[in-house]
Amino acid sequence: TILPLFMMYIPVGLATSLPIFEIKTGRIANFTAASLAIYPFLEPLIPMMCIKEFKNVLLCRRSRKVASRTTFSTPVSGIQSSSAIL
Repeated sequence: TILPLFMMYIPVGLATSLPIFEIKTGRIANFTAASLAIYPFLEPLIPMMCIKEFKNVLLCRRSRKVASRTTFSTPVSGIQSSSAIL
């Protein structure tokens, strides 16, 4: 996805390759540390906002579906009393 590319790979790649070409990495190094720290928080939010059920829970939306009633009953005629015969 695009998020790991911009939050991990490009900043780390620039922070490690720019000093080879004698380019200072002052602010880039700060962004690299910050983006690596924020990435684990942002990664799960993307699927949560893309999957409809997760998004409804996050935004406190209630579904308007009417729940069907299900009743369970047991037949009474099948009950037998047990008695001990000695």
